[in-house]
Amino acid sequence: MTSATPIQNLLAELPPSPADKQGWPWTEATSRPSGADAGTWPRITLVTPSYNQAAYLEETIRSVLLQGYPNLQYLVIDGGSTDGSADIIRKYEPWLDHWVSEPDRGQSHAIQKGISRANGEWFNWLNSDDFLAPGALFALAAVLDSPGAVAASGLTANLRGREVFSRYAAGILPDWPGGLFALRVNQPGSLLHLPAVRQAGGVREDLHLVMDLDLWLRLLRRHGPAAFRQIDREVAVYRYHEASKTCAGTDVFALEEFAVLADLAASIPGLSLPAGIQQLRSRCRAASVPVSGDGPAIPAPAAERAWIERLVVNDSLLFRAGRNAQPEETDPLPSFLALLDELKPALARHFDPPACDRIRSAAIIHALQIAGRRLSLAAFKALRLSPTPGTAKDLLRLALRP
Repeated sequence: MTSATPIQNLLAELPPSPADKQGWPWTEATSRPSGADAGTWPRITLVTPSYNQAAYLEETIRSVLLQGYPNLQYLVIDGGSTDGSADIIRKYEPWLDHWVSEPDRGQSHAIQKGISRANGEWFNWLNSDDFLAPGALFALAAVLDSPGAVAASGLTANLRGREVFSRYAAGILPDWPGGLFALRVNQPGSLLHLPAVRQAGGVREDLHLVMDLDLWLRLLRRHGPAAFRQIDREVAVYRYHEASKTCAGTDVFALEEFAVLADLAASIPGLSLPAGIQQLRSRCRAASVPVSGDGPAIPAPAAERAWIERLVVNDSLLFRAGRNAQPEETDPLPSFLALLDELKPALARHFDPPACDRIRSAAIIHALQIAGRRLSLAAFKALRLSPTPGTAKDLLRLALRP
């Protein structure tokens, strides 16, 4: 795509939109800021990995091209789709810097292939069922020249059908190391410093679901939360549909997420994982690749507390991972209770006895809710409840469940 192409002319030059498509990025373009020429904006490389996403791919491509960004390298890496995706990509070949449609080893491999060809200073991948909002690249690029920045992100809209039902930002907590274990990634709505991405090793091919979490953790671990810039503006749209990984169920992420965070915890000097947690980690298919110790020092006590909170307080990661690691078990609760027992000494180091009981009770109740089970006698014996309005409400709901 030539940097001198006016955006209005580009809309006319691109292949015509289907008759039933209106608005952005079909019949509407965005506008460039004044003075938007290639010499004044940093070089950005975007990679679209794709496989059998013909229903959405064209919208993704157009949303990138119609940014009108004057210093853009755009690569489309298709995994040998059989649904007509290659024909769509070929339509836009004159405006692409590179594309290929050939079998690969999955999404992470496709992204790595893109990284190997990238020549930008800033980089991201945009999946073939997501798309950029108008003016996204200009809005993100405007905050990239601040010293020490390794990432910039805005808001991403969650789209189901034609309705935006929520928006989210990256969750980068300023505290250290709590921000590591509570990190919330905004993958489509960000740009990453390409030299930092390469220094971190790019994305791991053994991860197919949380390669973005792993990469962001490596960047955050090395550079700290101050290196992540954020803007209060919508820059990307994440599409929920039946074939998307997210809609397949949140538990599909649990094993990889657990593996990545367990390796992070294990890489912190002075923080040891109980035997049961280590055994659960060994059942995860992801390779054991500890996060580099380079970067700000992490105190082990604070890291242990943040790690435990992620396991049993924030999102029941421990139960979800344990259940997925042993799908043949008809009742995952006994194994989960055994792991909770192993965590008792660590919980006692960071919480007073009433708080320990509340955390344990809430974790068991949440596990039962996830599993879709009513309260059992074993669960009642394990709870040792400290009465609160929240636990009483959850208990009543479970007791009345059909």
